[in-house]
Amino acid sequence: QPYLVGSDWGFGMGFNLCSGFSTGSLAQPIIGFGLDFDIAYKRLFMFLGYHVMAANTRIDQHLSDGGLCPKGTYVDWMPMYADLGYAVVDNHSIRITPFVGIGGIMEMYGTQKHPEYEELEKNVFLYQGGLSFDIKTYGRLQDGFIRIRYCCGANGLGKEKVSMTHLFSVVAGGFSRGTKRVY
Repeated sequence: QPYLVGSDWGFGMGFNLCSGFSTGSLAQPIIGFGLDFDIAYKRLFMFLGYHVMAANTRIDQHLSDGGLCPKGTYVDWMPMYADLGYAVVDNHSIRITPFVGIGGIMEMYGTQKHPEYEELEKNVFLYQGGLSFDIKTYGRLQDGFIRIRYCCGANGLGKEKVSMTHLFSVVAGGFSRGTKRVY
């Protein structure tokens, strides 16, 4: 008797609300929103994401072009990431996926008090790891989910001292696997 099972490949997308902090130069906390994309092969997951966040610098900030932004300068903080994880638990109600990956943060500066900083930016490369915890809301092959995600990244490259970035996000989204017939 043939029956249907989930295919090996799956795709998902979600919208998130996020918060985070950095041990580097940004004021705490940083709050924002973003998009998450998931690509899965069996239990192997690739997470792609982009966030838009806002903060103020809490110390003078040295920029990649040699400039300096004073303490209190407004900054748009835009983390992006590509992470690879393995679902250690994946059943009908939850999915737990530890992950490692790379990311980047683009910091764009500007303030009404200091309009000369509006065009300045700084880019930071990160090595990162974390944990994704999904609560599935329905189905086995297609499911909605609420994801709680923690990610910790460290830059430590170049001349800058090592700083840690911690991001927490809550994601609402959907994930789907196609079906295949098994005989």
